[in-house]
Amino acid sequence: VITGDSAKHAESKTESVEKPIERHENTTQKKTEPANKPQDENEINIPTVDMRKKVMRGSHKIVGYRVQAFSGGNSRLDRQKAEQASTAIKMKYPGQPVYVHFYSPHWICRVGNYRSFEEASEMLRKVKALGYHQACIVKGKITVQY
Repeated sequence: VITGDSAKHAESKTESVEKPIERHENTTQKKTEPANKPQDENEINIPTVDMRKKVMRGSHKIVGYRVQAFSGGNSRLDRQKAEQASTAIKMKYPGQPVYVHFYSPHWICRVGNYRSFEEASEMLRKVKALGYHQACIVKGKITVQY
């Protein structure tokens, strides 16, 4: 049997314990309501692009061309810029392979595997239209499948 002031403390403790539980139940009900709501027409659908690295099976290395979209220094900021260029090009042209490499002392971003200069010049025009005005065509080893 509880008497006096200790009875008041016991009542206030049980009330304070019950109130947060009620609040918690109300907040969980509110959280589930928007999830069940149908999608609005005004919502923006973000396209998904496969950003995983791919390995060509049965491929060969030959001399060909790539479009160099970005070339920077050896700082962390230059690496971020090369990665941003890579992401922007992958979003616009998801079918084209994009390579980000560190060839000491430069971070570079290159696009494509082209056997002819004409194919590379077409992609060069597209990359420059994206805003990479310093882009150029470089000759080197490319990966192709037979």
